[in-house]
Amino acid sequence: MITFLPGYQFQASLYLKWLKDNQSWRQNSSEKIYIISGSPERSWRITLNEDLFKFNFRITPGKILNRLINLKRTEVLKKIDDIILRAPNKNVLEKSRIVYGNAGYCFNSFNYLKNNNKNTKLYLDRACSHIILQEKILNEEYKSFGLNFKKINFIKNIHTKEYNLADKIVVPSNKTYESFIQYGVPEEKLIKQPLFFNFKKNNNIKYKKIHNLDEEKIFIGFLGGSFVRKGLIYLLKAWNELDTRNAVLLVKSSRKTILWTDEIKSLIKNNKNIIFLEDYIEDISDFYKSIDIFCMPSIEEGFGMALIEAFYYNCKIIASESIGSSELILNYKGVKIFKNRDYIDLAKNLEKSISQGKKKGLINKDFDLQISNKNYLNLFK
Repeated sequence: MITFLPGYQFQASLYLKWLKDNQSWRQNSSEKIYIISGSPERSWRITLNEDLFKFNFRITPGKILNRLINLKRTEVLKKIDDIILRAPNKNVLEKSRIVYGNAGYCFNSFNYLKNNNKNTKLYLDRACSHIILQEKILNEEYKSFGLNFKKINFIKNIHTKEYNLADKIVVPSNKTYESFIQYGVPEEKLIKQPLFFNFKKNNNIKYKKIHNLDEEKIFIGFLGGSFVRKGLIYLLKAWNELDTRNAVLLVKSSRKTILWTDEIKSLIKNNKNIIFLEDYIEDISDFYKSIDIFCMPSIEEGFGMALIEAFYYNCKIIASESIGSSELILNYKGVKIFKNRDYIDLAKNLEKSISQGKKKGLINKDFDLQISNKNYLNLFK
């Protein structure tokens, strides 16, 4: 039996779909994947059939408070949720030949198994950079806003302990891989596996319009909820350098996530061609199909699935050098990489891409990314 301890539902559902479609890892026809989660089955992107999956949904305090009063799940709540999810399932954990968990969500289970069942293989999934490097980058960025980054030693300790307990750590890009090497994690402990596999492709040329603006305009799209880490400030500053009379910036993000400093208020007020899209988009491919250029200015991004999705939907790509997934599309036409945090360099790339006009076709005919899953599947054999 293999047990999954997913922290991020979206990421875990991709892995599980992959294992569902590639069942060579099963030691026998009756072996199942046991999923212990606080997310109800109906909200997952895959069909969990009883022949392969056994799903244990257990509501937790963090989920209840989040649903009732929209309270953000703090790290303390996540810790409580983790204990409540894992404690009743010790017998499942002990019977598992492999336990696979997302970083920050499985310390208790890993620690318990290291002490009580050393035969179980422990695999940790970490999409972002090593926690120490990530905190360092974010601390620098928050200081640039005159803010203090809330370092929580508890979180860092949980992550580093998980790194030590894990038999293997699965990372999605060279950037993430190198960050672990930088902080002393042995190379033989790391498995690199890009995350783009099995993303939902919508080849239908029809799509639902997400705006009622002049279709002759050039549409630039930004997608992301973490204002500081996603680098939206650099896109806004770059936008301020351009003649945008024939272009519109579509920001798929909530205004609530914006750090409304005087500078940011001024940047947005002075540029009428910036539109915030706050309504839920049921099919995210509608967003990609509606834009000509996709910009990802993140200051730290272990992978960045959106970059690959936008590339598939034939958007010209402008991304910071800090994004892990950019390594997969560097040499393709229409892809431009700018220096991290350099809004002047970003502005130059935007200007050039805008001058090239609207995209031709909704699907990228040159999309031929093929990633071997051999090393990943071998983990489960």
